[in-house]
Amino acid sequence: MSPLKQIFLALALVGVAAVPGLAEEPVRRFEQKVFAGEVHTLEVDLGVGNIDIEGTDGRDVEINIELFCVRQDAVKCQRRAERIELVPRRNKGRLKVRLKGTPRGRAGGVSADMVLRIPRRLGIEVDLQGGNLVVSGLSSHIEVDVAVGDVDLKGQQSDVAKVSASVAVGKADLWLGEGHIQGTGFPRSLKWQGSGEAEWEVDVGTGNVAIHLQ
Repeated sequence: MSPLKQIFLALALVGVAAVPGLAEEPVRRFEQKVFAGEVHTLEVDLGVGNIDIEGTDGRDVEINIELFCVRQDAVKCQRRAERIELVPRRNKGRLKVRLKGTPRGRAGGVSADMVLRIPRRLGIEVDLQGGNLVVSGLSSHIEVDVAVGDVDLKGQQSDVAKVSASVAVGKADLWLGEGHIQGTGFPRSLKWQGSGEAEWEVDVGTGNVAIHLQ
């Protein structure tokens, strides 16, 4: 997607992503555990919400999701939430996690908080329309596409071979043991080469990218 298209899409989603949850309690919850087995890549597809992914020494993908209403029409929101389904699918070494029934490009009154605990060896590919993403503890491939929101990645410098980040509206920062690299240009971009094996690629429309490698 071109930087100009990213900006237009981001502007359309800013209001949606910025709306705080109006309900103190989630209107629906999902909990599921999937054995990773021969899976090498996890795909996560979410409309509007926040995603927290943590790498562990386990062998399962643990999925915890809470749905919240972000609009005043609670009855309509509840009905929409009841139609949403958690759909994890495995195919040729890939596991895809998505919420079926959520509108693309707008909240539709429902926002999701997704927490994933996954084997640290799994690569991840994340597509998020509006919200924030936090990833920690992975030693593998990371590919992120966020239309509106902030991205925070944490890992070990020795695991990473390449970092590439691009932000149409916002900033990009990489912190290393030896210093700090700041994104430049328009769109903001930064690149770094390391001695590991994993490649991290981040593409954000409107938001900030913060990458910490220890």
